[in-house]
Amino acid sequence: MSLQGFNPATGAVTWNVPVRDIDDLTNFNAEFIDDDSLLVQLADGTNAILDTSSRKTAAVPPGQVFWCIGGHTFKVNENKTFNKAENRPEENEYYPCKENGDTAQTWPSTSPDQIGVTVDGEFMWATTHGLARRSVGPAEGVA
Repeated sequence: MSLQGFNPATGAVTWNVPVRDIDDLTNFNAEFIDDDSLLVQLADGTNAILDTSSRKTAAVPPGQVFWCIGGHTFKVNENKTFNKAENRPEENEYYPCKENGDTAQTWPSTSPDQIGVTVDGEFMWATTHGLARRSVGPAEGVA
């Protein structure tokens, strides 16, 4: 399998990186540093940070903290004809994580740069995919 960059105006492939598995990327469970840099497993099985704007890969520095995307569902009381499980998806939640996807105890060096609001310890901001959020805790106050 390969990840490919392409020119959106022409559709031409601009770079190609062989990777071992893209399941997490296709399921929106990627670890990333910023809009252009994400964790990938190369074809040889090693993890690397891929800069999607340049195609360059770099070794993962020891202790690197990433942003992970998680999602949850919540229960609703509604007509079971339309929703038998009574579950609805919630928007993505971003949290600091380690290279293996486990929650990290420190924050990544980057932060969502969008303007948002903190409500009950959750920082929320608009994205092209809808609302996103990350837990910041009640002590953080208003963002």
